[in-house]
Amino acid sequence: MTSNFITFDSNVFAFGESTSKHHIGFQYDTASDRIFAGVLSSGAISTTVFTFGDEFYIGSNAYSLPLVDGISTNVLATDGAGTVSWVPATSGPTGHTGATGADSTITGLTGPVGPIGSIGPTGPTGSTGPTGSTGSTGFTGPTGSIGFTGATGPFEVLAAPVIASYCSSTIQTIVTTGTPQVMTLTTTNFNQGTTLTGPTGTYTRIYVSSQGKYQINFAVQLQNTSGNQVFSRTFLKKNGAFVANTSSSSTLSAGTNYVQTSPQIIVEMNAEDYIEVWVSSTASVTAYAISNSPSVMINITQIR
Repeated sequence: MTSNFITFDSNVFAFGESTSKHHIGFQYDTASDRIFAGVLSSGAISTTVFTFGDEFYIGSNAYSLPLVDGISTNVLATDGAGTVSWVPATSGPTGHTGATGADSTITGLTGPVGPIGSIGPTGPTGSTGPTGSTGSTGFTGPTGSIGFTGATGPFEVLAAPVIASYCSSTIQTIVTTGTPQVMTLTTTNFNQGTTLTGPTGTYTRIYVSSQGKYQINFAVQLQNTSGNQVFSRTFLKKNGAFVANTSSSSTLSAGTNYVQTSPQIIVEMNAEDYIEVWVSSTASVTAYAISNSPSVMINITQIR
């Protein structure tokens, strides 16, 4: 078409009716490093439609587009200040649920009850006949077989009595004179129904597993390590409290005399109660152990 022109200039590429009037053109602006698209007049953009560069312009509004593609479910969204980014597509709001129809209140008809038949008349009572003679007694029938014997009920299983024996093969020094000190046990000779434990790292407490009365024998072999006469005392504690009538007193003369105290007592205990052996002295003594002779020994027997 001879009336249309395509022209090129240094920074302009345009289509139009003549060299001086163009309907659309593209012009590169070296100052802003952008390409403008719009209506050209006399070789320059007179009305900008959109612009290409670091940002995308439509008219005078600038938009910053993301430099990488989004994933297949993304859409472009603007923040209202010209920044456009990829965001996940969201579904539109769920429409309101329609109202539930009212339950029917109509009860079906009950079928008719059938008629009750009439009772016939009672007939007349007949006359009483004569009393007959008593017949002879019939034979006795055979005796029935004896039924099976039912199963024997379970026997009551009695728990084994608590019985235990512990001792210590180590020498134990009474550290502070006049202050009672608990004795440590290191060896289990026999155990049935007790637990030996104590504060962290110690074995001083014997716990029993059932309630009952217990006969307790305990012995402590004491050595006088001072140069003076020593008064000492051994006794039991239950759950941390002194057990009455379990104390045994000894007097050790100067030198290295050995005295063994061995009280015997009956103590009532509940399940999970514990017992301990304690010693106090007025001067330096030790619970002394030698070959086959422990420093401390205790035997516990449940008697009922």
